[in-house]
Amino acid sequence: MFDPIKLYMDDMRKCPEGWTLARSVDAAIALLKTGTVSIASLDHDMGIFSSEGGNGTRVTDWMAENNSWPEDGVFVHSDNPVGRKAMETTILNYGGYPDFYLGKKSPVDNQPYV
Repeated sequence: MFDPIKLYMDDMRKCPEGWTLARSVDAAIALLKTGTVSIASLDHDMGIFSSEGGNGTRVTDWMAENNSWPEDGVFVHSDNPVGRKAMETTILNYGGYPDFYLGKKSPVDNQPYV
């Protein structure tokens, strides 16, 4: 059996200890496809890595399309309020998590930039 993955998707912030970094949407979706992601903290704006799958909304859309939701939750740590709202709306509508996930800070929020 595989150890659960704590997915941290961000283009610029330092990855928190104990989490697995995905710098692009494609990398995050590849990890989600393994079925071993237990929790995810996602950024929206992917900067120079946006050519590798787009922005964070694409990840939450993929989760909804494939009904693939990490058991312990999906959090959004983006500073972009419009992107954050779009991602959280998808999580609320399709994720099957209690409403308290919306607006709740990621357990690894405020990581320093690299």
